Amino acid sequence: MKESDSMEIVGFIGLGAMGLPMAKNIIKKGFPLVIMPHRNMEPVNILKGLGAKVVKTPKEVAQESSIVITMLPSSKEVEEVILEEGGVIEGIKAGSVVIDMGTSMPQSTVMVAEKLREKGVEMLDAPVSRGVKGAEEGNLCIMVGGKREVLDRCKPVLEDMGKDIFYVGPNGQGHIVKLLGNLISISNMAVVAESFVLGTKLGVDPKILYDVLINTAADSFILRTQIPGILARNFNPGFKAKLASKDINLALDLAKNAEVPLFMGATAGQLFTAVKDLGYGEENQSAVIKVWEKLLGIEVTGK
Repeated sequence: MKESDSMEIVGFIGLGAMGLPMAKNIIKKGFPLVIMPHRNMEPVNILKGLGAKVVKTPKEVAQESSIVITMLPSSKEVEEVILEEGGVIEGIKAGSVVIDMGTSMPQSTVMVAEKLREKGVEMLDAPVSRGVKGAEEGNLCIMVGGKREVLDRCKPVLEDMGKDIFYVGPNGQGHIVKLLGNLISISNMAVVAESFVLGTKLGVDPKILYDVLINTAADSFILRTQIPGILARNFNPGFKAKLASKDINLALDLAKNAEVPLFMGATAGQLFTAVKDLGYGEENQSAVIKVWEKLLGIEVTGK
């Protein structure tokens, strides 16, 4: 952190699987950090042990901070934390910045940004990719919507969490780009899963299939990161299936509003709804393969 950055005090709201390692990287790089109670107090205690100041409400986080970051499940929680009674908007000072780093609806982002601007506060939508591992390593990809000069001010903080930071346009554009990326990766997850189910049904060794495909045009980030877990029958969540379902349905809502048909995306959306209905929503997104396994009575495994 440069000497000129030392004036920024960062508030962080949302200390879940992604938020905790992101907040840890901020405080470890030297920025003062303000946090509030989480439904699970363990992350709060960890950060308090690293020097974070703990307050009681979003309003108090905002009062103590010049930059407030939210890392929350959806627009619903973002609107509650920022706009409702006791929220960020009641405590934040003119000249401060709010950064929403979760995956939210662009329309909601624009609305929240407008309300904050009325208070003299700027907002960035800065969702991330590369999952928990990227968050732990400080290697997230961050796509930023808002004013470029606001990004320039906040970049030292963002650089503590991510190595690839892209300015993509005005408020809402960061969340649009994030949803398009998730549309591609979640649809790819579905296609990869069904391909391995078909291969297993036809007698192909899944481990051999994997070793071959990563050396062909079928290779992908999803193939390399998700199939090894499936073969080991490890569905511990990195990116929960219920969140994949939420995100792809947000992308489908965008398409509906724009009157653009999404044939592949719609099918993937239905598959992830089935994953939740079958009780696998808390498992990793790769649990989508269990839809076919349950239908066919087979298991894709490397054991």
